[in-house]
Amino acid sequence: MTRASIRSLAVVAAVDPDDPLLAIASPAQTMVAGSTWPADEAVLLPAFAQLRTRHPAARLVLVPHEPTTEHLDRIDGDAARLGRHRPGPAQPIAQGARRPSW
Repeated sequence: MTRASIRSLAVVAAVDPDDPLLAIASPAQTMVAGSTWPADEAVLLPAFAQLRTRHPAARLVLVPHEPTTEHLDRIDGDAARLGRHRPGPAQPIAQGARRPSW
């Protein structure tokens, strides 16, 4: 067993099976884009919208470098123009989980 696989097993073993965030688990393909800037999002959002035409269940986890209210509102607007949006109160992230207050 490699060192990397041992670390992976340790992370899996540390997961609480009752964690409400596990409710968002899905077999859908998920793209994660972290520490993004507006220039990144200008490329990622249209590309992801195009990807969704072929893979409707695909998900995008977009984590901006600076998650200010202004930045998140702009991302929401850009995503809405492409027909996408982030989970909100009408779409709970997971049973019992709270929506982050930015």
